[in-house]
Amino acid sequence: MADDDDEEIIQEFEPRKTISDDTLKDELDKQIDVVNRNAAYQIRPPISEKFKALAVKEVINAILHEELGGKEYSDEDSVKWTKNIVTNVKLSVKELGFKRYKLIVQTILGQNKGSGVKVGARCLWDADTDNCASDSFLNDTIFCCVIVFGIYSY
Repeated sequence: MADDDDEEIIQEFEPRKTISDDTLKDELDKQIDVVNRNAAYQIRPPISEKFKALAVKEVINAILHEELGGKEYSDEDSVKWTKNIVTNVKLSVKELGFKRYKLIVQTILGQNKGSGVKVGARCLWDADTDNCASDSFLNDTIFCCVIVFGIYSY
């Protein structure tokens, strides 16, 4: 009787179907294709979306002449002028449409008494994607320097 049970068990057991290497490779290739089609993350910006220093410099120049043209230096007004310049430059540069760029605007405004001023800046960045633009304004009583850094967010 024990032999009959063993025979029944053996007869009921069917071996698994094996998958050929070619079938497995085809399935894996299909999954890789789906992943590649869904991978839209870009490491670098397209050329059309890169930070354009010349366009930013023109924006800075226009805002400096608009804000400071025909004015004389005043201690009380210099803080307000500086804040206006920073805000207007940042908003205008954002309108240029540099996607995924973090903008840093540095403005130095002071009284022009005939002495020289040197302004410098250093950054550690990716030379392929990041850039900066600067412009300055000078009249008889005011000097102003604006630097805009465009740092690409990965």
